[in-house]
Amino acid sequence: MRINRLLIALLIFASRIAIAGTVANCIDDFPKLRSENMDEREATAGQVEQCRLNTIENLESNVRDLVSEGSRDKTVQTSILLLGRLRAVEAVPLLVEHLTFSVFYKQTKPWWDGHPCIQALSDIGFASLDPLLKQAEQTDDKEYLRCVQRVCTNVLGSEMAEKYIENRIEHTTDSIRKNRLQRLKSTPSPLIQ
Repeated sequence: MRINRLLIALLIFASRIAIAGTVANCIDDFPKLRSENMDEREATAGQVEQCRLNTIENLESNVRDLVSEGSRDKTVQTSILLLGRLRAVEAVPLLVEHLTFSVFYKQTKPWWDGHPCIQALSDIGFASLDPLLKQAEQTDDKEYLRCVQRVCTNVLGSEMAEKYIENRIEHTTDSIRKNRLQRLKSTPSPLIQ
């Protein structure tokens, strides 16, 4: 058990160094974007894109490594929220998987503020909706459905979210999946709760 904690601590330390190093390298490269040389600008743009991907990978690693530990919830929350701020579409599957992960304190109002994946997926936007609804078709978890509904509402607004879900129901042929999606409409509105 002690070895596992030590290994996790080393992984966290290594990922922080990697994030700091890639961000520092990217910042050093920004002046090159003003170069007169098109090849240098394009190479620098590629390096900045790679920096973004490396940062996303490190943040995803933080979430995967620490979410089950339970003692580093704020670190996980920060990593999740950064994935949203980076509009990391690549991280949508991970965020969908951990949608009900929560960090609650004395009084978190509104309720969805305690679910960082709701904010991250909302920040990512429309690209998060299809994977969320696919997962909603496969679950009976009421809390998960409530979180899915909140993301849809954040991204589209309540009226458009309802129409989007109705459209998805209409175009679903499998009766079991259709019934599961129907539950999103029967779940109490996240705006009221």
